[in-house]
Amino acid sequence: MGTDWSAIFGTFKTQVGATPDDVARLVEDLRRPVGPDDRRRIIDSQSNPWLPGDEFYAGWTPLDPVAWRLPTAPLPASWLDFLAWSNGCLATNGEMEFGFFGTSEIREFILGYHLPAYMPFAVPLGLDGSGNIALLDVREPMTDLEYPIVVAAAGNLGFDEARPLASDFESFCRITKRIEKILYP
Repeated sequence: MGTDWSAIFGTFKTQVGATPDDVARLVEDLRRPVGPDDRRRIIDSQSNPWLPGDEFYAGWTPLDPVAWRLPTAPLPASWLDFLAWSNGCLATNGEMEFGFFGTSEIREFILGYHLPAYMPFAVPLGLDGSGNIALLDVREPMTDLEYPIVVAAAGNLGFDEARPLASDFESFCRITKRIEKILYP
């Protein structure tokens, strides 16, 4: 491991670190296309947001994930190092409180929140407890072996609505302000 993650956070509750097999499964999960079972589960989980009689009710159709593309870009070494330290973690740093996802939670979060429809090529890192999601923005190639970190409100996903948080994963971990203060200055 490169970074002393325990020195960054004021408090933290770690999990057992990710093994190389855990990381390999994460990479496989991110590269695996949406299959028939995933597709059915995603379509079945949606319901018409409009009330009967509303002008938009009859025209609503659920999102169909058949063409969704998941992020296949290489993952930054800093995040993989963090996952080896703790495969999921609750941490605080000043005002910042954050729940990092473990490797087994990321694909389900991507599919459950329909990220490929709203934020293609975003990899969720976790939640701040106030409904804000921090994500790796892997739409462009890495800069200095890192991707920028953005934040989006879980109820308002999209790169147009997202705000930059940090230029890299370690810098994100060092943020001491609450994400809400960054998202809504």
